[in-house]
Order: sequence, then structure tokens, then C-alpha cells
Amino acid sequence: MRMRRGFSLVELLVVVAILSLLLVILTPSLSRAKRLAQDVACLSNQHQIVTAHSTYTTAYQGYHPPSSTDPTQPHWLDLMARYAGGSDDVRFCPAASGYLVSDPDQTTQPQVWGSRRHHWWLNRNTYTVEASRGGSYGANSWLHSTSGWGSPIALHFRHVGEVSQGPLTPVVTDSVWHNGFPRDSDTPSTVEAYGGQPPGGMMGRVAVNRHRGAIHAGFADGSSTRVELIHLWGLVWHRDFRFIPLVEFPWPIDD
Repeated sequence: MRMRRGFSLVELLVVVAILSLLLVILTPSLSRAKRLAQDVACLSNQHQIVTAHSTYTTAYQGYHPPSSTDPTQPHWLDLMARYAGGSDDVRFCPAASGYLVSDPDQTTQPQVWGSRRHHWWLNRNTYTVEASRGGSYGANSWLHSTSGWGSPIALHFRHVGEVSQGPLTPVVTDSVWHNGFPRDSDTPSTVEAYGGQPPGGMMGRVAVNRHRGAIHAGFADGSSTRVELIHLWGLVWHRDFRFIPLVEFPWPIDD
């Protein structure tokens, strides 16, 4: 019986070299495909949140939800989950993972800030039990019908009828915290991957390099899209927001 010849050492080395070359060629493509899939999922999440927000305002005669800082009112997370069909998954960006704390379920842990690559988490002792959870997105709190943290109510979009530039008015964005009141006087955080209240104001909660020099945002007209970090000061965050073009960042934003 004739024996079949196996691979020679040279042939095996050639096969290994070819496979290694293919891996080098395909890895960037696979990474790009993964990022694109994350982008699609993130934008879909925010679109669902914006749709839930719109459903809420329809049910409440056009008024936006109350401030997330009012302990007597349901948290916006609970409201949006309720109007989004009860799904908690929509709160989490797939480009972020885990928390900046080893055990986010411990009740003694203070609230935990997120970062460009981590979710934030709310302490059940600090906020309502219903809001004792995490997420990767934050509400534009200027679209709340009540004031919060001393925010001037005159700057709020309390009612949908007060929003005249829906495609430029964010409802929800990528964020290192569950809400924020961005102002035109805010500056970018001095630290790119900040895990806490960013220096420079609440715009720093939003201006995080999570999507390769950009964030994703859902808008009052029902759309969700990618927004370059340098253009965040060109959006209409509140009723008297002053447009500031092309803000400079102290760290590279083309990641």
C-alpha cells in the first residue's frame, strides 16, 4: 500500500507565512467592521430613546420629562425605558464596556462616573431605586420641564413647541454621566479619558472621544447621527446657546 506523503517543513513554513500574511491583511478590515457594527447599534439605541422621548411628550401634552435631579419625580432613565418597551439594553453604547468600579451592585458605593470606554452607574442610595443602574448615554437636561442643579428655567425647552431647530437640538448623547446642562462657556476636558466630572463644565461630560473623534447623538426631530467633537458647540443645547465654531481640544481627536 502506498503511503501518502505529509507536508515537508518548508511547505509548512510557507502555509504559516501565508496565513500570517492573510491575518495582517484582514485584521484592519475586521476591526473596521466591528466598529461599524457598534456605530449602527449605538445609533439605533439613541433613535429608540428619542422615539420614546417623543412618545412621552405626546402623552403629556407636549411637555418634556421633569428634571432628573428631582427626587420626587421618576428618573428619565425609567421613563425612557418604559416608553421604549421596557428594554434596558438601549442605555448602553456597545463601544463602552464595564464600570470604573469592581462591584457596581454594592449599595455603599457612591455613584460612579463613566469614561470614553466605560459605563456610568447610579447609586441606589443617592437616587431612586428604579434608577439604580448604569448606562452610556446622557440626557440633554435643558429639555426638561423643571429646573435642576440651579439651571435657569428660562433657558429650558420645557415644551416641544419651544424647540425651533429640532435637527440641531440634542435629546440624548454619548456621555460619561446620565445627564448634563452643556453651556457655550464650557471648555473641553483637559483629560481625554476622564472618569469623573470633567474640568471645564458639563460639556465635558459629552465631549468624549468614544467614536473616533466624535459622539453619537439623538435629536429632537427624531434623527440620530454622528457629531464630530469640534462641532458640539455648534448645536442648540438650550434656548440661548451661543454658536462657537471649531473648538480646539487639548488632546488628539482623530483616534
